[in-house]
Amino acid sequence: MMAMRSPSHRQTPAAAGFSLVEVTLALGLVAFAVLAIMATIPLGLATLGDAKDQTVETHILSGLTAQIGALPFSGLSALDAESAFDGEGQPTTNRDRAVYSARIFAVSPVYAGSPSNPGRALQTVRIVVTNLHRSAVLPHSYTVHVAKSQ
Repeated sequence: MMAMRSPSHRQTPAAAGFSLVEVTLALGLVAFAVLAIMATIPLGLATLGDAKDQTVETHILSGLTAQIGALPFSGLSALDAESAFDGEGQPTTNRDRAVYSARIFAVSPVYAGSPSNPGRALQTVRIVVTNLHRSAVLPHSYTVHVAKSQ
């Protein structure tokens, strides 16, 4: 008996690869996806800058509110000061290194205590933090209420 040979299944050269149309469509889809991803980079960088500003401003506010709390209550009504901070929120006296500026001022009126507790009062202090290197960003204003205690 003779062994049967299976016919060889060779592919013809035309069916062996991708056509030019298929390659062009694939490159077009990849280019569209890359452009869509690259379009989100500026938004991501802006969001990163805003998050950094918010973190540094929180650090600045934390230090300033601690300083305000240590001041005598009677001196708060005359409070009007400006401070400079570096890029990490640390106070600096060198204005060339300053990245942030914070203006602190008292806001009228001083709220008197209640009739049952006249010894207490509340002073409102406003802190305005400005990023000196990002002129497109508006200054952020924060309000701190300081209570007089006896």
